[in-house]
Amino acid sequence: MSRDALIIGINHYKYLKLLDSPATDAEAIAQILEHQGGFTTINRLPASEDIDAENRSIVTVADSGKITLPELEDALVKLFNPTSQKPPEVALFYFSGHGLRKDQGGIQQGFLATTDSETKSYNNCLLLDWLRKLLRKSPVRQQIVWLDCCYSGELFNFAEADPGQRGQGLDRCFIAASRDFEAAIAPRTSDHSLFTEALLQALDYSQSAYGYIDNRQLVENLTQILKASSFPQQPVYGNSGERPIVLTGWMYATKPAFGEDFCPYKGLHYFDNKPEDALFFKGRENLIAELLAKVETKPFLAILGASGNGKSSVVRAGVLYELQKTGSCEIVNPFTPTANPLKALTNGLGPAEVLTFVQASAKARVILTIDQFEEVFSLCQDPQARDTFFNTLLDAVEQSAGKLCLIVVMRADFMDKCSNYPRLARYFQDHQHIVTRPTEAEIQQIIEAPAKQAGFLVEPRLVAEMVTDFKDSLGGLPLLEFALTTLWEKGKADRLLRYADYQVLGENKGINGILNNKATELYNRLLIEEDKKEENLSSEEKEKNEKAKKIAERIFLELIALGEGRVDTRRQVQKDDLLALSLPYPQSLIEETFNALAKAYLLVVDKPKGEPFAFVNIAHDALIEHWSLLQKWLDQSREDLKLQRQINEGAKAWKAGKKALLVGVDLARAEDYLGTHWKKVPLSEVGVEFVKSSQKERDRVLKEEKERQERELTAAKQLAEESEARRKEQSIANQRLTKILWVLSILFIMACIATGVALWYREEAKRQRDIGVKRFQGAKFEVTQEYSKALILYQEALELSKNTSDKEIQANGFSDSGRMYKFLNKLPEALKSFEQALDLRHEIGEPNGIKYDERQLLFTKAELGCNSSQLVARTVVGHIESFNCPTIAYELYRICKKPQEPLPTLAFADLLQGDILIVKEKCEQCKSDSQCVITLRVASQLIQVSSSNSPYMVTVGEEMPSVSSNVLQWLKLWKEKHEEPVMSVITR
Repeated sequence: MSRDALIIGINHYKYLKLLDSPATDAEAIAQILEHQGGFTTINRLPASEDIDAENRSIVTVADSGKITLPELEDALVKLFNPTSQKPPEVALFYFSGHGLRKDQGGIQQGFLATTDSETKSYNNCLLLDWLRKLLRKSPVRQQIVWLDCCYSGELFNFAEADPGQRGQGLDRCFIAASRDFEAAIAPRTSDHSLFTEALLQALDYSQSAYGYIDNRQLVENLTQILKASSFPQQPVYGNSGERPIVLTGWMYATKPAFGEDFCPYKGLHYFDNKPEDALFFKGRENLIAELLAKVETKPFLAILGASGNGKSSVVRAGVLYELQKTGSCEIVNPFTPTANPLKALTNGLGPAEVLTFVQASAKARVILTIDQFEEVFSLCQDPQARDTFFNTLLDAVEQSAGKLCLIVVMRADFMDKCSNYPRLARYFQDHQHIVTRPTEAEIQQIIEAPAKQAGFLVEPRLVAEMVTDFKDSLGGLPLLEFALTTLWEKGKADRLLRYADYQVLGENKGINGILNNKATELYNRLLIEEDKKEENLSSEEKEKNEKAKKIAERIFLELIALGEGRVDTRRQVQKDDLLALSLPYPQSLIEETFNALAKAYLLVVDKPKGEPFAFVNIAHDALIEHWSLLQKWLDQSREDLKLQRQINEGAKAWKAGKKALLVGVDLARAEDYLGTHWKKVPLSEVGVEFVKSSQKERDRVLKEEKERQERELTAAKQLAEESEARRKEQSIANQRLTKILWVLSILFIMACIATGVALWYREEAKRQRDIGVKRFQGAKFEVTQEYSKALILYQEALELSKNTSDKEIQANGFSDSGRMYKFLNKLPEALKSFEQALDLRHEIGEPNGIKYDERQLLFTKAELGCNSSQLVARTVVGHIESFNCPTIAYELYRICKKPQEPLPTLAFADLLQGDILIVKEKCEQCKSDSQCVITLRVASQLIQVSSSNSPYMVTVGEEMPSVSSNVLQWLKLWKEKHEEPVMSVITR
């Protein structure tokens, strides 16, 4: 962000008295702004250019130069309202020369005199009112005007200069040497006018306890200096705005190590083992020394600590950087295990085995560092690969004769996982160092030292407040660094980190508040340009940004490893897989959203050595723990995420030939999720294929089983027929013997039938018992509102009932399933189940069951009509405001009601005919239709409808006026099935 200045000092005038000091005064102001104020662009007028001994161009304010009115106006426009470039953050205008005043008809006007200004006609004079209007139109956020001339107070008509602009991010510092009716007296005690001499002294930051001078301090200093020097006139001061304007300071006189735009803080990222990071990594010197002492003598070191204690930064920018400087160690770039630790190890070292790599090194020692070692437990799902990884590392440690030092960095809450691997656990037990939270003194260093190194100042009050907030924050270092980075962005124009900005950015919630608020702000404005206001967005831009927010939510959820009994952690995902998420949006929008998240540093993209693909990670675990919006998404989607990942992982294993298809309850759960997964956490393409293939395989097995049973039945019938034929072909030679044999055969057959019937009854009883158990278990889940689990058990009971002859049991099974489908908002499936149940109940003539299923069918159709396609051709135009009498049943109204509407939606507009259809139960208290009055709210008007003012009031049985057929069917069904009649109203 630029700081620009226009400095003007006019000594020579064509028609006015010549002056001695303006050019000298102007150059002195330019010098202090250039060397102590951080002003990178200073336009001097009139200008004189010389070449110094080193052949460099030196520009100063010319003693005898000229400046015309067009030149002055053009320079002011370029400073305060440029059209060809981005306006500066800070713009300063200083003028030293003649000021003029015109008083005519009681109207006073002030002017700045140019070289050829005339006092009689006021030609070639810059009107101060014009300057005032220019400032009012200026987009520059911080405006500074200092006038050392007569009548300069005319500029400061603040009621005119600043109408309606307060509170809009504009800060101003206006100082004039004299009031609007005073001629400036220019006594001199040095090479400068008394006013400019005082101004130069007041800008001297070395006299400030803060190390800088802002516009408020400047006015205080200037007042004291002029008072002490008995300045003969009254200067005019004007400071406005909420944010102080830093004018000069220590930070502007210091040259930053890596340039003015280099941020010394790391946000949510770790400090790495490179000079630009190590230079700004402060406050952990004692810890680094302790770790270096252990690394020098030990072959293994486990560095443990809570998330957010700065383990990675200490190892990378501290230990490894210091070892790298010695030149005696070969430093292998740190890597993380990922889901495939053996591959990560190979990528880190190349094709050589660990021991071979160590022995081949020309250095005295090899330092191998594995960061985020907990990933080997949280991401790697292959126990054998994990075991091989551990043994490979420890074998190399033990066989390298001390040449290898293995450093592992891990969150302390994963220590219990190591106990399952005794060999690894012993190393962790004997060679560990716990990284604790920094002390208050160290935190102060972490805040102040990097800023000073980068040429920034930090307000003392801010340091004290952040140290206090850090003590109250768990895992505070990433939060602290993120807060400091945000404050640096806010204050880099002034090179100052302010307490006031900290309070505003965090909404008085400290470092936690800044991370939460900033992440939410970035999320809400993902695809919105930085300086564009919400009210200036087009509807297309708003819609696009809303879609991007949905995409971002899915990306973040995909990048989180769900903690089982511990906190959630980051989950590394291949970039191509992330961009191939099953989402109903254009691929270009998904990629644009991803790039916006990466640009905002909420995501980290890395392409490890040896890997053909890039991988993506959330910037830090602190974002998962402290961003409330992300926590909300997790709470809403946790169970869906678990199931989605189980199905997707199973699908990958199935594709690789390592897993069979889904069966039983697992398949039922997957089928249930497949029906609505696109609304929740969508399955991958392979996941969808996995579930559908499992369904096909189950259907194939069931079909084959049915065909087998049919074949066996046919064979049994054929055998019986053949047996009967043989019996008839028996010789009738011996009638008596044949008769006896026939009787014996009959008796034998009857005995067999009796035995078969007994067996059938036993099997039937067992089936009914199993059905009862399943329904009982399902009912328990239904009571606890675990409808998905209840549905699985009810469907298993239904499948068993299909093998029984009891159609009432089958009807109960369909009713149970329909009820669960309805609770789960699967209305088409519920409708089908209730229809099947109703068919069976009509077949067996069960009146109570018929009444129940008819009622359920009615409500399902009504709900399906309101929520789906039944009334798709109709638009809500109003709401029933009130009835003049109570009604008996409100089920239909509750079904039709939408969450955002305060009252039931019972009014629809027919797009084809322009009618308003109102459906209301006829209550028992109403003896005739004329007593019923319905108050309908349409827009902001209330309309009362009754038979007295509407010819379309009809009663049951009468022909209704023409409306769309689907609504007629719906009303007819209600009339036929409901105990109460219906009154319908059609009004134009």
